[in-house]
Amino acid sequence: MTERTYTIWDYSPKDKEVYVLSVKDALYKSFLLGLGEIKKDFEVSFHAGRKMNPEGLYQLDLVPRSKAEREAIGVITMYVDPRDFLVKSTEMMDALGNRNKIRFKDMKKNPELPDKLFKFEPPTGVKVIKAEDVVPALP
Repeated sequence: MTERTYTIWDYSPKDKEVYVLSVKDALYKSFLLGLGEIKKDFEVSFHAGRKMNPEGLYQLDLVPRSKAEREAIGVITMYVDPRDFLVKSTEMMDALGNRNKIRFKDMKKNPELPDKLFKFEPPTGVKVIKAEDVVPALP
């Protein structure tokens, strides 16, 4: 199987900036794409030793096993509903010190989605910052 590279666009309309990050299969296949093996790529534990958060969700920390990936993205915390085991939200501190929180709502399993939903063109006036110009590339 050939290794693929994916592009992640982290767009902040308020700051009029977009960070562009090219990533290889390993880590993001597991986490973002759902195609890998989380237990193989991450060390998984309860967040701060606490199994549940105040909303009754499991809180799991995912620490990349690769030192380079760990330095680049740090810890990913997932909040999982114990009734259906769906991920309700995630939190991550990126290599630039930004905290990213993603909340999922109105989830549908395996919907048909057109490819055009996954094309991003930065709006006029938005500063495009390539991650490799700011932080060292991952191996």
